[in-house]
Amino acid sequence: MWKSLFLNVLRVVALIVLIVQLTFSPAFAQETPEAVNIQPPEIVNPNEVKLPIPDEPKAEDSTTVPSSNPKPAPKISKPKVAYPQPPHPYDMQAIEEFNQELYGKGN
Repeated sequence: MWKSLFLNVLRVVALIVLIVQLTFSPAFAQETPEAVNIQPPEIVNPNEVKLPIPDEPKAEDSTTVPSSNPKPAPKISKPKVAYPQPPHPYDMQAIEEFNQELYGKGN
């Protein structure tokens, strides 16, 4: 009995020491001066940005000329969302016959 009481008291004391240590300990992550002095990203003027211009098509590539009347896109039918009604889980006719046999007709 004394042994179990001593072990319980020892557990409580250890738990209190851990809670006090965590409560009054300094924070794990500390800020450094480098992290505080972060510079904002560079502002870019969109007028000064030079975009690459694609080369003009070569004479070899111009063999196929698109027609002025393109074919209309094929119509895609919508898939049916409704699913077929599953069969009833109970045999209602057999239940009805059983009720008539058990309770009589009309009940």
